Amino acid sequence: MKNELELTDLHNPKQIEAVLFTDGNLVETSENQGWQEYPKSIELWEKLEDGRLLRVKRWLSKSIVAYY
Repeated sequence: MKNELELTDLHNPKQIEAVLFTDGNLVETSENQGWQEYPKSIELWEKLEDGRLLRVKRWLSKSIVAYY
């Protein structure tokens, strides 16, 4: 049995579900996506059908207005 990572393994202590960015875009996660928090950035990850986790995009904290 493989030791696969799950979305629940991502570091998301604020339980973020959506992020509002300085350009006005609001990015919400779907059922198969999750956020990974870092001190100066945040990443959006997606769980693929084959079980792998894929990093979709990374944003620097200075481009974030608010977390939801």
